[in-house]
Amino acid sequence: MRRRTISRIIITALPLAVLLAMYGLWLFLDPPIYYESIIAATLVLGIFAAIYIRLVPSVISFYCDDVATIEKDELHMRTKRKCGAREILVLLSAIIVFRVAVILLGYWFFNKQFGYTCTFFSAQRMWSMWSDAPHYMAIAEHGYVAQSTASESAHLTLVFLPFYSYVTKIFAFSGNYIRSGYFVSHISTIIGCVMLYQLVKIDFDRKTARRAVKYFCILPAACLLYATMSDGMFFMLSVTALYCARKKYIPLASLFSALAAYTRIIGVVLFLPIAMEYVYLLLQQRKQMGVERWRFVLKQTLCGLSLLLIPLAIGVYMLQNYAVSGNALQFMTYQNENWSQSFSIFFRTPAYLTDYMIRDIASGNTAYVFGLSIPNLVYIFGSLSVLLISINKMRVSYVAYFLAYFFIATSVSWLLSGPRYLTCCFPLILGLALVTKKKYVDIPLTILSLVGLVLYLYGFINGYQVF
Repeated sequence: MRRRTISRIIITALPLAVLLAMYGLWLFLDPPIYYESIIAATLVLGIFAAIYIRLVPSVISFYCDDVATIEKDELHMRTKRKCGAREILVLLSAIIVFRVAVILLGYWFFNKQFGYTCTFFSAQRMWSMWSDAPHYMAIAEHGYVAQSTASESAHLTLVFLPFYSYVTKIFAFSGNYIRSGYFVSHISTIIGCVMLYQLVKIDFDRKTARRAVKYFCILPAACLLYATMSDGMFFMLSVTALYCARKKYIPLASLFSALAAYTRIIGVVLFLPIAMEYVYLLLQQRKQMGVERWRFVLKQTLCGLSLLLIPLAIGVYMLQNYAVSGNALQFMTYQNENWSQSFSIFFRTPAYLTDYMIRDIASGNTAYVFGLSIPNLVYIFGSLSVLLISINKMRVSYVAYFLAYFFIATSVSWLLSGPRYLTCCFPLILGLALVTKKKYVDIPLTILSLVGLVLYLYGFINGYQVF
């Protein structure tokens, strides 16, 4: 017990000491303009640290307690929560009806804004006009191109990972890439909702699983899941990977994680929860070491090696960068030069967003205030708060996944798409389902989310600063 306590203190103290040192160095070398910005940065660091502090003892207990007993109880609960065909059909019907309603609302916004009537199918281009959508369609149609042969900014597509575009190209039978991308985005998101439902049901009841699907569909930035971008596919692949890991299919989990990483680079973070579930599985099956030892060792070694597929996906992407530009890290250069994005520690992000918000309010630049600053700040503080409240009810691998995902997604020098990125973070969706168990919390949050969804949809359709 004493050894466990010492380990917990060391594991907790060292990373936090590093973060505090970086925080102090940042304040000394590059302080924000306003005191409100310092407060915002301090709050984000404090909540992040609180989640980590509460996570460490849970991780130690997760691996050191009697995992065999825990697994027996989990298996009993899983058996009680098997999904029937009717249950999935009802879920699919609700998802499709809601998505059709959002599509029709977007169609109405589009016609109202541009002042003419177009057919429903021709209006599909409204989902590929803004944000990153044109880049993904360019990759699907032309692939990556070198700067020397590119027209205008076509070479900048090298910044975007290609798996979603490759799948779009497969389904572009008639040569209509926008329609194909629209189809792939919808199918991916719908399948992702079903897999989300199945994943949540492993640990919780049907009501919690339904709330998780509901909030994934109605969060304000969820309207971007309708666009010809990779977010729906990334979410589908990531929740499928986690589901496979929970079902002890580690090689399949690694494969889906690799595809997620080849869809969006942040997918490489899936290595952490999949590896944690793999180690947990090894501890459960350690008694088999005495019988047919060599088969057990071979099987688990191959499972462990399958985890290498995840970083390998990023390696393939870097090789493509090298083949096109002669630089394996060219995508980072383009991001910095054209989107002003480079690494910047996560607690600095709410500080500069607050700086920009105060400055833009003073100058009357409301487009950036309501399109970028406020949505990003709401998602940053909201996601951290949700995880802090729900951490005791959530599996430790999910919490670790959230911390790593949040760290990477928000540690950029110019955060444009924070709401879109965090909407696809499974632990946030699960956390929302857990904190809204009471109706007096669920109903107001549902209404606020729907209002935010409509406003975000209107902003996207009209080409506002919504990314």
